[in-house]
Amino acid sequence: ELYPGKGIGEEPLLRAGSWIGGDRDGNPNVTGEVVDYATRRASETAVGHYLDELAQLEKSLSMSVRMSPTSDDLLALAKRGADAGDARDDEPYRQALAWVRARLSVTFEAFFSETHAKTMTLDAAAPAYETPEELLADLDIVDVSLRSTGGAVPAAEGTASTATEESHWR
Repeated sequence: ELYPGKGIGEEPLLRAGSWIGGDRDGNPNVTGEVVDYATRRASETAVGHYLDELAQLEKSLSMSVRMSPTSDDLLALAKRGADAGDARDDEPYRQALAWVRARLSVTFEAFFSETHAKTMTLDAAAPAYETPEELLADLDIVDVSLRSTGGAVPAAEGTASTATEESHWR
């Protein structure tokens, strides 16, 4: 506002990030092992949060195909998740989210099995996510279906929120 046309404010000055355990400016107690431990714990917490959010979305998106239209992409994703959860055959959003949650739980297990006491794997047959983009693509399918078919917009906001949070976890 104060300097129009000068390009100030087009790019953020700061980006939120984490320096957990990164106090390596002379503190002898902060070793590489400490940084590794702190980073792994932060990642474990973040993925655990996503699993919890997906479980909540799975509970809240109970729309039946008989009552709510869905996209073809969502139906294809739901088909992959038909055996991953306890959703009925006519609840494609729940089936799709069960698949996403199963894949993320396998990913969680692959990364954190030695530090996490209880196993969280929902469906060992589900492939782990190889990249954050794979997870985002699946979440986008759910989000786009909800928005394009006039489905529950508040639920879509929850999906978008989870996807946005995930996009910052890289």
